[in-house]
Amino acid sequence: MPSFLLHVPSFLLRVPSFLLRVPSFLLRVPSFLLRVPSFLLRMSSFLLRVPSFLLRVPSFLLGVSSFLLHVSSFLLGVSSFLLGG
Repeated sequence: MPSFLLHVPSFLLRVPSFLLRVPSFLLRVPSFLLRVPSFLLRMSSFLLRVPSFLLRVPSFLLGVSSFLLHVSSFLLGVSSFLLGG
């Protein structure tokens, strides 16, 4: 007898178990489908905020560099004063 035939009874025993899981899976599908529009709405809301955020980045970097320029200017003045120059 070919060896693969030895596995057939085991396979046939698993079929009822699989068939019992199918209705449970099918009951979850509508719940999942109801969540899709909500997810898409949240994603579109997030994606609409991205350009606004990206437009703020250059002004933020400009502000940081301006602040660092003021700090370095201040430190240069303090060191110049302390060295008596």
